[in-house]
Amino acid sequence: MAPGRPRAHLRRHPSNTRQATRSTSTGIPSYLFESYERLFNDAQPRPLLIDAATSRTFTYELLRSHCVWLATALHTHLYLGREQLVGVLAPSGIDLPVIALATWMAGGTLMPLVPEATAAELAVIVDQARSMPHTFFVTGSLAGKIVQLVAEQSVALPNIVIIDDTPVEDLGGAPCFGLQELYRVGQELPPVSWEQWDRQRGVRDRSAIMYFQYHVLDDGDVDVTAAPVDHGSVINLYMANRPPTLRAASPAYSVLRMHSAFRTHIPLFDILCSGAQYVVARTFDPGLFSQSVAQHRLLNAELTYNEIAVLLQYIAIATDRSAAVGLLAPLRALFTESDRAQADLTPGLAFLLPDIRIIRTRFGSYLGPFVQNPLG
Repeated sequence: MAPGRPRAHLRRHPSNTRQATRSTSTGIPSYLFESYERLFNDAQPRPLLIDAATSRTFTYELLRSHCVWLATALHTHLYLGREQLVGVLAPSGIDLPVIALATWMAGGTLMPLVPEATAAELAVIVDQARSMPHTFFVTGSLAGKIVQLVAEQSVALPNIVIIDDTPVEDLGGAPCFGLQELYRVGQELPPVSWEQWDRQRGVRDRSAIMYFQYHVLDDGDVDVTAAPVDHGSVINLYMANRPPTLRAASPAYSVLRMHSAFRTHIPLFDILCSGAQYVVARTFDPGLFSQSVAQHRLLNAELTYNEIAVLLQYIAIATDRSAAVGLLAPLRALFTESDRAQADLTPGLAFLLPDIRIIRTRFGSYLGPFVQNPLG
């Protein structure tokens, strides 16, 4: 970048209004290519993600902006190189899918984990992380547990980095970043510009996803170059877990507890490819869940076995059961990965909420045949 040249800023570019076209390359599925096109298409201004507790929303525009900035920050602050980062994702409300997408954009690998993880599960994560050049953990509470585990086992994990959704103090000598610090770091280095994203769009081999390298020159200026990252393993994971033919015919609505359902990239890609709106909750609260269903007229929900059981108990002991049931009137389907849910909980559901059906499916896979009529 020449001296005196203005820094690149996110701005509306004529190409971001182009109609998404399907990729004809055999290296990447068309729906994955469309996810990038959708992220840069302003044709749908409605909220994409809604925080159940605060009603904070992300539109496509905001999601795009945050993902670009955070991807830039992960590279410039954490020195992310090609396929070097393992992200252990813990609950951060609607910030979680932003972190996930930005990490993937920057060339990172995601490793989801819930805060209720046992010591044995954390030990596995730590053991795997020892072989990774860079590791970051989201939320200080989970990071604290891992730092303690590392200390107790005398495990060398020199490259741990902690990203929290609120400012945290240094833990075990590991560098800590508040999420908001990483969202807006363009004062130091220019964000990825539209021209650079266009360079990615024009890549002939779309199995090579681009990330952006920053080089500080001798005169202090910054040179930005695009570099390819092979995400074949991510594509294979996605294709192995979701039939590629499933697509939503129209916008779907779902309550998604991200830290339970975000086990693979499936929900993330469904958000971008199928145009679904997600109401995201940090944890499951039956009262907040019911209010969200009523407020946003939610048709579908993704719940675990325990969450469905808690919801039924909440309805059963409600002082005003009719009012509690009324809040859930829009709901038509509860999707779950639990093998036991249909057998154990269907009788109680039929008694308390007869208009709602439990459907056994992989999380995220319902965005196909059940969108228009969950009851089939």
